[in-house]
Amino acid sequence: MHVSQQLFMRKLFMLIILLFVFVCGSFLTAQEWYYNLPIADIRFEGLQVIKLSDVQFIINAYKGKKFTDDVWLDLLAKLYDLDYFETIEPTAVAASAKKDAVVIIIKVTEKPSIDAIVFSGNNKIRSNELLDVISSKVGAIYKESKVANDVSLIQKFYLDKGYPSVSVSYSVTSKNNKVTIVYEITETAQMVLEKINFSGNSVLSTSVLKGQLSLKEKNLFQSGVFNEQKLQQDKLALEFFYKSRGYMKAQVTAIDRQVRFDEKKNIQYLTITFEINEGKRYTFGGIAFKGNNVFPTAQLEALIALKPGDVLNYRKLLESKAKIDDLYYENGYIFNQIELRDSWDDEQGVVSYELVVVERERAHIEHIIIQGNTKTKDHVIYREIPLEPGDVFSKTKVIDGLRNLYNLQYFASITPELKPGSEDLLMDLVFTVEEQSTAEIQFGVTLENIGSGSLPTGVIKWNDKNFLGNGQTLSINANVSKDSQDLSFGFTENWLFNRRWSGTIQLMFKHEQLYTAQDSVGPIFAYDDPLRVPDPYTTLEEYKNTNGIVPSNWKMPYENWSIGISLATGYLFKTGIGDIGTGTGIISSLNSKTYDSELYRPYDPLIAQNFGNWLFANSIFVRAYLNGLDLWYDPSKGYFASNRLTMYGIFDSELEHYMRNDFKLEGYVTLFS
Repeated sequence: MHVSQQLFMRKLFMLIILLFVFVCGSFLTAQEWYYNLPIADIRFEGLQVIKLSDVQFIINAYKGKKFTDDVWLDLLAKLYDLDYFETIEPTAVAASAKKDAVVIIIKVTEKPSIDAIVFSGNNKIRSNELLDVISSKVGAIYKESKVANDVSLIQKFYLDKGYPSVSVSYSVTSKNNKVTIVYEITETAQMVLEKINFSGNSVLSTSVLKGQLSLKEKNLFQSGVFNEQKLQQDKLALEFFYKSRGYMKAQVTAIDRQVRFDEKKNIQYLTITFEINEGKRYTFGGIAFKGNNVFPTAQLEALIALKPGDVLNYRKLLESKAKIDDLYYENGYIFNQIELRDSWDDEQGVVSYELVVVERERAHIEHIIIQGNTKTKDHVIYREIPLEPGDVFSKTKVIDGLRNLYNLQYFASITPELKPGSEDLLMDLVFTVEEQSTAEIQFGVTLENIGSGSLPTGVIKWNDKNFLGNGQTLSINANVSKDSQDLSFGFTENWLFNRRWSGTIQLMFKHEQLYTAQDSVGPIFAYDDPLRVPDPYTTLEEYKNTNGIVPSNWKMPYENWSIGISLATGYLFKTGIGDIGTGTGIISSLNSKTYDSELYRPYDPLIAQNFGNWLFANSIFVRAYLNGLDLWYDPSKGYFASNRLTMYGIFDSELEHYMRNDFKLEGYVTLFS
């Protein structure tokens, strides 16, 4: 019996026993106090390798439901279906002294975990590469079905590398509830594609046909690795390419192979010839619709890219049908059957079609389940998905949710999946995520001339855009060098009051030593003198002749001290044309400048006014943007436009008063896929 059949029979047997025990138990304890009470919580005991997050979706799915026979049996069936546990012992306890809710405690014994994975006989491919290929991982629960599937994955990997007929087997040893898996591999000689030929092609040239193939001849830029699966895919690709040009009955009738073996290199060199029967060219005879009540025929006809009499482009026809499928799918009709039936007139060279629709009621979402998140809290993920239990299914909203989640940059991969619900026309929407690091840490110290009294140069930057898994951003930055030191703390909450309303606060401290032009050596000019010039110049004409450049050795040192706070807020609107964001904020700081007033007199009057005084410097800004990018952080298509207007100097007592406008416009398009 096949491994998968054995596993199925074992699960079926366990469920039958479970059902028998449950039915008997239900008969005997029909009046148990916890029946029809809400499930307050589900707790697991005995988890060691399995993390709570791995079963959290089950807790979320049943928490709050009333305890009934159907719910109880469905819960246990899903636990056994995980294939994580050898034994499952559930008990029910009161959530409180009032006995108004029930807590289910599930005591489990885990199946053996994988202690080691070993490869034997792999001389051509490294073990680390094979470890990346297989789904079984050290430390995970051992599943025989996974190991059996890993054999196929290893064979496919070898096949992709040009090694046909590689055999793989495995053995398992067990000790102390841990197993070691050994994969035995028997390798063969690599096969390389030396030449590709075609015969029977008169309408399309050899070079055009070669361009449709995924297999490539060995040359300076191509490895020429042969893959049997790709060969079969290329056969279908050639036939489809002909169909897209009206040759609906074109066929690759045979593929001839010739092998030349090089014993010295242990390589098989392959020459293949595609034998083609092109056939006649057909035109499109039109399309009729049957069974469509939800959408009128005129609306469906508008989605067909072909007109009667056109050369039949089968690719365009299938794309048009896909648009009709998506129209139904987008509006929740995912259980419909849509069939394209053809009618041939070989004498006239015409193919006509009938699109038959069997409509059903719209599908609704029963549960939205999150799996794989260990750091990120569930609510951080749920709020980015524009669907809720009870909603009509929408493909567009699922895609929008995927884009929102990827734009968080919390996850390396996100896989959505539809699973049947508890009743007809109900479904569970499952998002399986793989988290990635969200913290960026930089640390560096340079020790130079410490003996001369100089400070060490160092930088510490820590930024976590998913702080404690709550979707908040916390940043700490510190820079220390001889001429400057700064320290800042920042915190951002992107969802204030459970809305897309963000708030940011930042505290800043900075000290730096700068150099500026001076007017310390005679003649000394008054600050309101229109003819004043900095040292070492004495006349305005002399200053202009140097293009206003002051030699560095004539500049005076001064120190700038700054303590500030920044507050900002914004709101994000989700629209059909993209994300529209608005925001405003204020930056307020206290600044002071110091220098040796006995030796220096700054040329800039603002520095002189700020000498020894702590003066406010304030700015306020408003910002708006339109984001139509597919991915914010790594766009491949879309557009982005933003404008920020900042006013510097809110009060008359401030030294600087001016306005600044920053505008940005970006567009992205994919040139090569």
